[in-house]
Amino acid sequence: MANKTRKGSVQEKPEMDSKLDHVLEAITNMQKESMEHFIKIEGKFSIMENNFGKMQEEIREIKQDLTLLKVMEKKVNNMEGQLVNLTESHKDMEQKQQDMDATMSKIWDQVALLELRQKENMLRFRGVIIEGEENITQLMMTQLAKYLDVDEEVMAEDISKE
Repeated sequence: MANKTRKGSVQEKPEMDSKLDHVLEAITNMQKESMEHFIKIEGKFSIMENNFGKMQEEIREIKQDLTLLKVMEKKVNNMEGQLVNLTESHKDMEQKQQDMDATMSKIWDQVALLELRQKENMLRFRGVIIEGEENITQLMMTQLAKYLDVDEEVMAEDISKE
């Protein structure tokens, strides 16, 4: 049993050193790989941060655009309402104009009839002598009926129609 060595003896140390060196080398490699991986992740995180900042800026711009769009939409809605009101007002005015034109036409017709009636009553013939309370209209109707060879009643009806 002389070959047996105790733990921690000098003979075990070279084996232990090589194992320790191997473990240290593995740990160092793992550290390097972890560091490289960390640097890659940090780069990606930095890119993501930049992209996130850009997206936030774009979102702010979109919000501003939406605010402007809402204002413009309100203005368009107001303009559409005004257009509807103006269209209705225009239709009302056209209807009133048509009514007014019809009324004016009737008034002009009535004025023309009144003028005819006035002229009929104001007609004077030169040389016809009015004696007392003679009815000039009747006298003229009788004379015209004889001249035109028409019955006096027919002449009276024709004159009263107009």
